[in-house]
This record gives sequence, C-alpha cells and structure tokens, in this order.
Amino acid sequence: MDNKNNKSDQYEIINGLIYISRVLVKNIRWVAGIVGGVMILSLIIVLIIPNQYRSEASILPTGKQDNISALKMLAGFSGSGMDMDENSSALFPEVLISNQVRDAIIAQQYTVDFGDGPEKITLKKYFDQDKPERLRDALDKITKVNTDDETGIIYISITTEYPKFSQQILTRTLAELENYNLNIRRSNAKESELYLERELNDRAEILAESEKALEEFQKANRDWYGSSDPEILMQLGRHKRDIEINSQTYLLLREQYEMARLTVQKDVPIVRILDQPSLPTLKSGPKRSLIIVLSGMIAFILSFGFFIVYDAFKRVSDQSTQDSFGTLSDDLAKAFPAVNRLLLKRKNKTKADSSVSEQTDN
Repeated sequence: MDNKNNKSDQYEIINGLIYISRVLVKNIRWVAGIVGGVMILSLIIVLIIPNQYRSEASILPTGKQDNISALKMLAGFSGSGMDMDENSSALFPEVLISNQVRDAIIAQQYTVDFGDGPEKITLKKYFDQDKPERLRDALDKITKVNTDDETGIIYISITTEYPKFSQQILTRTLAELENYNLNIRRSNAKESELYLERELNDRAEILAESEKALEEFQKANRDWYGSSDPEILMQLGRHKRDIEINSQTYLLLREQYEMARLTVQKDVPIVRILDQPSLPTLKSGPKRSLIIVLSGMIAFILSFGFFIVYDAFKRVSDQSTQDSFGTLSDDLAKAFPAVNRLLLKRKNKTKADSSVSEQTDN
C-alpha cells in the first residue's frame, strides 16, 4: 500500500514537472520578451543613477577608567558617588543624530570639484531643499552609524555623488562631535565647578570675618585669657565656635570644589579616532550588475507564474463552459420537448447520411 502511494506521489510530481515544462515551452517567447524588456529597462535606469562614493571613519570607545579617576581615588574622593565606569562614548551615536549637530553640518560650506574647478556648495543646494526637517532627513539618508557590540567601536560613513564631498562632510561631522563634547556636553560639570567656586569664595569671606571678629574682641578685652567674667567667656566661646564651624564648612567645600575640578577634566569625552575619514576612489553603488540580474530573475518568476496561473484558469474555464452548455441543453430539452425531438431527428439523419457517404467512398 505504501509503495503504491509513493509511486502515485512520484507520478504526480513528474506530471507536475512535465506540465510546468510544457507551459514554459509554450510561452517561452513571451517570457523571454518580458525578461529581456525588464532587464533593458533596468539597465537604462541604473545608467541614469549617478555613482555613489562612501567615506568611512571609526571611533574608539572611551576607556572605563582613566588617569583622572586614579587621581581622584588617591585624593580620597572615591566615596563621592561619581560613576567611575562611565563610558562617555556610549552617547556618541545619539549626539551625531541630534538636531544641533545636524544643523551645524548642514550650515557648513563645502568645496566640490564638478569638473570645471572647485566650487563652494552647501547641503541645501546639494539636496535642493530649504526646510530644516527635510534637510535633516536627507542628511540621515546619506549618514550611517553603527556600533560594534563586542568592541564598542563606532563606525560612521557618509555617501554622496562626489568622493571629496563625502570626505568633507564626514570630517565636519567628527569636528561637530568634538565641539559638542568640549563645549556643551561638559557644561553641567563646569556649572557645578563654578557654583562651588562661588560658594567657596563666600565661605572664605565669612571665615575671614569670623576671624576678624575674634581678633577685634581680643583687642578690646586684652585680659580675656585670664578673665573669669562669664560674659567675656561666653562671647569668646561664641567667636571660637563660629570660626570652627566656618572652617569645617570651608574645608568641606574646598574638598568638593577640588573634586568638581577633577570631574570637569574627566568628563571631557575625548573623541579617539581610529580611522580618519577616507577619500573613496571606488564607487560604493549602485551595483548595476546585481540590480539587472535581480530584476531579470524577478521578471522571469512573475511572468512564468502568470502564464502557469493563466493556463490553469483557462483549463478550468473551458471545462466549466462545457458543463454549462450541457446543463443549458438539458434545460431546453425539458422546456421544449418538440424542439428537442426535431433536433434529435436532424442529428440522426446527419449521422445516417455520413455513414452512407462513407460506404459509397469505400
């Protein structure tokens, strides 16, 4: 039983392959014409598309602990609550796609050689756009940023129609990233340092005033060290407590200020470039041969599939038409018996005449 089923399946597969081959041979000219036409059209389109050139660069991840961190530990600031393992390069991809960085790249002028000599050009002119949102979207389309999950290396590329143009845009991108890190990203730590510096100066003045008040009190009461007057002793103790409190506050702020200064130096996210922006000499796209071959394959599959479906539908349609005519004939015979008998007589007479004619010929 199993052998019969296997043979039946094999016969069905063979019959299916034969059917597909017959359909292909029957419509080979149409399929070849469609595939050839699509490939020629693809060739024309890819020849119109200009060459693209990609400039690439890579950035090393920032180390988890540097010399400044070690100095802070030696200075006794390890309990400050600061994150010693912060990887400041982790936000580089987000910084690169920020509006501030993109707008700075768009506003920059670049020099491109169009064949008639160097010419100044902006991205507004290159993209033929004026609206900021569309300019940013266009810049995003030519920019690619990837981060290696294992090494943390950041890979950046810019693709345009001109090799030097791609390199210049990528160079400006890295420059804007460095500018953001130095002048904007460190601003929070810098503001903290400035705040502590102001507080430290204020506390220094308060401490100086307390010391001066004690000095004036001692001058006014020269026998204070041997005095037993309760009021003098009370005022003397008050001045000493003020000096002690202000001294402790000043020392605490001084420690925090020094720690903030070290933090400012540490929080500068250094852009460590592994590979400088390259000047492409070979085009990165479009891959014309691949596009033409793929378009031909897709055209072949679609056209061949269409003819298979068309042939199958035609077969089903023809069978349905025959069945419909048979049903209509039966309905007419039931509705008009006389007409049906007349048709049968004429049909039988035609068959008889045909038989006599064949015998005569023989």
